[in-house]
Amino acid sequence: MKRIGRATACTVVTVMVGLAGCETPGRSGSAAGARGGGGFAGGGGEAWTIECLALMGDFHRANAEQIAGVLRETPGINKSEVRVVNAGDVSRVFYGTYYRDIDRLRDERDLPPQLAADLALIRDLADGRGRRMFTAARMVPKPLEDVGPPEWNLLAADGVYTLQVGVFFPSNKVKDYKAAALAFVRELRSRGYEAYYYHTKARSMVTVGSFGPEAIRRSGDRSNVTEYSAKIRRMQRDELLQYNLTNGAVWYQIHEGQKLPVRSQLVRIPQEERMWRE
Repeated sequence: MKRIGRATACTVVTVMVGLAGCETPGRSGSAAGARGGGGFAGGGGEAWTIECLALMGDFHRANAEQIAGVLRETPGINKSEVRVVNAGDVSRVFYGTYYRDIDRLRDERDLPPQLAADLALIRDLADGRGRRMFTAARMVPKPLEDVGPPEWNLLAADGVYTLQVGVFFPSNKVKDYKAAALAFVRELRSRGYEAYYYHTKARSMVTVGSFGPEAIRRSGDRSNVTEYSAKIRRMQRDELLQYNLTNGAVWYQIHEGQKLPVRSQLVRIPQEERMWRE
C-alpha cells in the first residue's frame, strides 16, 4: 500500500478520408475503405481514462482540486495527467489517457498493461493514516470536448430535415470521433457544401443542407409510401453526398444476397428540447 499526503476527502467518400476496415456493431455488412489517402483522425484505438473519484456536496470543487493537488505530488504519478472536471454538482478527478483496441464483432476491448498498472497503483494509494483514498477508482471512456464553430452545429440549422452523409465513433482507427467529424464538415464546406456536425456522447453525425417538409413526399395514392424530393435525389447523385459513411469509409450491407452500399439519408434536425444525446 502506497501512502500519499494528507487531504480532506468529503468522482467519406471524399478522397481525403482514407480510413478502411471500420466496423459497426449489430449490423449485417462490411466496410470498404474510402478511396485515396490522407485521414481525418489518427489511429490509436478508443480513448479511456481512470476516474479516481467523484465528489458531491458542499465545497466539492475545492475538495476535488485539493485531492488532485496531492495526487500530483505522489511518487509514480505523472502530474500533467491529473485533471479535474466539474459538471453541475459533481466534481471528478481523472488520471491518464489510454488507447484501447476494439473488437466490435465481439464487443471486446483490450486492456493496455499501463492502464492496468496505473489503476492498481491509484487504488492502492492511502493517506497518512493508511486509509485508501481511491478504492472506487475505475476505468471509463475518456470524455471528449465538443469541437466546431457554433454556426456549423446542426442545432443552428433551420428546417425540418437534413441529409446525413457520415457518422463517426471510436474505433481502432479513430481516436477522436468529434474531431474526425469536424474535419469532414470542414472539408465539405471548403468545397461549397452547407455541412453540419452533431456530437453525442457516443458518436458524431455529419449532414448537409436543411430542408422543409417538402423534402419528403407521398408516392401516388399509397399514402403510407414516401420518397425523397427531386432535389434530394439530385444531391444523392453527387459523388461526395451519395453515401452515409462510417468512420470515413463506405459501409456495405447484405440484402437478399446482394452487397449494397449504405446510402445517405434524410434525418430530422433535432430540436434543442429533444436532442439526440446518448
